[in-house]
Amino acid sequence: MKGPGVIVLFSIVAIYYVNTSVICPQHVCEIVSCESNLTEEVCDTRGGRFVENGGFCQCCDVCLLPVGEGGDCSASMTVPATVECTAPLYCDFYSRRCKWPSCATVKKEAEDYLNSQAIKPLGYFIPDCDANGGFKGKQCHKVTCYCVDINGNKLPGYDHPIWTTDNTITCECARAKVSDSTLSCTAQGDYITTA
Repeated sequence: MKGPGVIVLFSIVAIYYVNTSVICPQHVCEIVSCESNLTEEVCDTRGGRFVENGGFCQCCDVCLLPVGEGGDCSASMTVPATVECTAPLYCDFYSRRCKWPSCATVKKEAEDYLNSQAIKPLGYFIPDCDANGGFKGKQCHKVTCYCVDINGNKLPGYDHPIWTTDNTITCECARAKVSDSTLSCTAQGDYITTA
């Protein structure tokens, strides 16, 4: 079975193995050309993050410039990388753009971390995701529930004790209020209903 799908899959696998199995020859740093004037101070003036020995085979220091949401992050996939997505954004492999991680991604990472721990940390947050992998409007952690935007960022003013909430609270009003400040919401972030 040959075709474009097989070629693409082979290419992705080949790139993965090349990027994860770089073997640095002895004395390679003697022939690698590094930016000679790069210091932490110079990197700071550029607005970047200085990484000592962060270049190819750890031969050179690098300055990683921040890239915001929707920005081109393809240079973060090169050796050496010269940019990085600002936290908590990540560089999407396919679009080469900085994106917010989905709830499903954050939840899987949290669950994988917990599963790797011999002693489970108490109170570790695992987000509540909807059927599409997005963040549900209401999140609860320890004894507090609160509203979040579509990217999982906490919306101020909607904290409430977990025992005062139920499954009908969705925080839809609090989310809508992000773009329409004229809305009035309940203390728990839902629309005010008139009886």
